[in-house]
Amino acid sequence: MELRPELLPLPVPRERVEQLGAQIDRIAELIGEGRMPEARQAVTTFNKQTGHRYEPTDFASYWESQDLEEIATNAARPAPPKVPDITRTELAEIVRRIMEADPEADYYLALLEANVVHPHISDLIYCSWPRSRPARSSQCSVSSVEFRRWPFPAQRRGIGPTFRPQKAFSPWPTR
Repeated sequence: MELRPELLPLPVPRERVEQLGAQIDRIAELIGEGRMPEARQAVTTFNKQTGHRYEPTDFASYWESQDLEEIATNAARPAPPKVPDITRTELAEIVRRIMEADPEADYYLALLEANVVHPHISDLIYCSWPRSRPARSSQCSVSSVEFRRWPFPAQRRGIGPTFRPQKAFSPWPTR
């Protein structure tokens, strides 16, 4: 299935990726040398340039989980949009792309998190399912859409926690 253009990742100029990659390496080097005040300042500058909210810990040993091009490309893109009329079919396609390790899976996961209220949507995708069956994208998208946040009675009066989650979807049968 093809997704609407507003759901697709924006292309990033190669020069921008290389520029951000050099900054990421510099920040990682500052952290590695223990120069934290300079590293924090460099991260603040990086965040102003990219519009994201990175922390120094995001750059310390980044190479253990992503390569430089991936993290620089993700930083160069704006935050994924909140699409008010997104459909279950589109959510299922986004989940399918994540599950199939699409080269843009990081973008699609951020897009999914921006468009559903489920606080742990990635757990529905990456958790162990009963009898080692892989999760189906339609199961994950339906569970994410059906999740609702319910306020505590105290919240209606302006005090207390901001939400109380409804019983979340569980892939394991209840007894």
